[in-house]
Amino acid sequence: MSTTTKTPALTLFDQQKHNRRVHLLIPVTRPNKLFCKVLFSTLINAYPPPFLINYNQTFWQPSIARAAKIKGFRDYLVDRTDDDDVVIMIDGYDAWFQLPLDVLLGRFFATRAPVVFGADKKCWPNDKDSIACTVVPESPLPGDTFGKDTDKLTILRDRKDKYDNFRPRWVNSGTIIGYAKHVRSIYDEAWGKINGTREVTSDQLIMAEVFGDRIVRGDHQMTVDYTSDLFQTMTYSHNDVAFLVNPDEQTRSTTFSGQLSHKQLALEDLGLSATKSRNPKRSPWRGRNLAWNKVTNVIPTVLHFNGPKEFLDYWWPKMWWYPEGPSLRQGLLASTSEWKAGAVVAEGWLSWEALCGSEDLFDEVAAKQRAEAIKKFEQEQIAEKQKQQQQQRRRRDQLPQSPPKTNARRVR
Repeated sequence: MSTTTKTPALTLFDQQKHNRRVHLLIPVTRPNKLFCKVLFSTLINAYPPPFLINYNQTFWQPSIARAAKIKGFRDYLVDRTDDDDVVIMIDGYDAWFQLPLDVLLGRFFATRAPVVFGADKKCWPNDKDSIACTVVPESPLPGDTFGKDTDKLTILRDRKDKYDNFRPRWVNSGTIIGYAKHVRSIYDEAWGKINGTREVTSDQLIMAEVFGDRIVRGDHQMTVDYTSDLFQTMTYSHNDVAFLVNPDEQTRSTTFSGQLSHKQLALEDLGLSATKSRNPKRSPWRGRNLAWNKVTNVIPTVLHFNGPKEFLDYWWPKMWWYPEGPSLRQGLLASTSEWKAGAVVAEGWLSWEALCGSEDLFDEVAAKQRAEAIKKFEQEQIAEKQKQQQQQRRRRDQLPQSPPKTNARRVR
């Protein structure tokens, strides 16, 4: 009897569902497995096919590549966007979309901010005494978020978790969302800082300078995501994140802060709210493994692994899509939607197969090898058992026959 695998239902990006154009920009010069994980997360969460900034270009020095990244973003914003469009920009090799586009847009609109960047716990790589570091606003999170040593360097913490107890408030340039008009002006200003040399040691350094300059001028178009509702940056924050299944509104923060510990987990935009969702038991997010910021008590939309890169390997199998990965990919490739699985580059369209068809994102080769090894082992065990049974039968057949028993009595 033949069996078929049911492919989970997929909803790819549909521009008609949105009253403004949405752009997703990712800087990628060459595709690889890390990029393909990023791309997969965008497609299954109904984001628009990304435009790949600087694709297939070669830069001989990192400083030139970083400058070209700023220029590539700026050129796209100038040439291809209208003022009211929404632009999403993420790093190309270490950011995954955990939740759908609709959730990210809803949370962005709720901020009422023109542009939102991810937030870091440490100001870097700028000089700690520079305007980029010293004039940024204080975090709105409570001053006791991490206990009495919140925002304080202590000798009790080693280098790898030195800033774990700091509240995020500095710009991270690896995750951005905003209205095109305002994002464009930011990148105009950033490009103006480096147009003479066309080299820069860090694009993040430049963005932090722009943020600081604007605060000094009283321009508050830029802000950061203090609570990680939109963007969960990972530097010094891995201990803030855990995974949970079927969260409910009784889930509470594990913080030291009394104020935060009473904050209810917002689940309405996932359809999981017992009080505000129409039918939480039928939410597609039931049974899904979701990353949760246990300090601010939110389920972030994007995970940005801007810290230690080993977590890209550790956490990929934890993501909600991983158990169904192969069938989800099959659904992407089989879709008849106008928006196919792939990405846009300056020269045109590149399909998923062209970009990522050779990448094994779900360890299918290893899984096949394990399955074959298990099957071989089981077959060998069966063969060995059959061999032992045959040997036992032969030994029984070779035993001398006992004389037949008789009921005759012995006569004395």
